[in-house]
Amino acid sequence: MFNGVKEWYYDTVTDVQNAISSSENQFVSYDKLLKKANPGDLIEFCRGPYNHWAMMSEENGKVYNICAESKECTQAEIKLQTLKYVCELGPTADRQRARVNNKEGFRGLLPNLMTADLEPLPVEESIEMAREMLGTFVEYSFTGKNCEYYCTLWKFGRGYTDQALRY
Repeated sequence: MFNGVKEWYYDTVTDVQNAISSSENQFVSYDKLLKKANPGDLIEFCRGPYNHWAMMSEENGKVYNICAESKECTQAEIKLQTLKYVCELGPTADRQRARVNNKEGFRGLLPNLMTADLEPLPVEESIEMAREMLGTFVEYSFTGKNCEYYCTLWKFGRGYTDQALRY
């Protein structure tokens, strides 16, 4: 126990992915995702060995996207782009795989309990935080302040990255 929260340990990344997977949370095509995503939802894009993250905006079919030129970049630009455009980027573009992943299943599952006490901010507050960053360049690190970090910052008010711990 840590601060009254039970620690959960998983042997593999697959165990963690299985713990948060459900029929409602599978990677789907762009068309299916557009029908189910709501403003403030975190969108996870399958990109092969690592995944990309963005947050649905209040504008239909658009996401707040963290745009870095490469994994080696030290800065990234926050842009408002269409969900379709972001789905078509990357090595799995032919499959257009993405899903809503608001990270409910991760809260409390990590040994360091980064997320155990986090609750989502009100949607309007999350969107306002992302909107205020539009067009700015932010510090970027593939293993630290990456796209997942900024999306969780907007969603929960505290940025973190789970996938960076796995690679």
